[in-house]
Amino acid sequence: MTCSSSAPTGTLPNLDIPEPLISLVRLLAREAAQTDFATRCNGEDPEVDHG
Repeated sequence: MTCSSSAPTGTLPNLDIPEPLISLVRLLAREAAQTDFATRCNGEDPEVDHG
């Protein structure tokens, strides 16, 4: 894989989003990832709609 000049740099664009809202979104994403990881590690078979 090669680096390109159009690759994201990891900085957010200058948007007027309140920091508490960003923190809430990060918290919800973290909780969702932990739940997904726990479900996969427990061997449960979550319902998946493959279209």
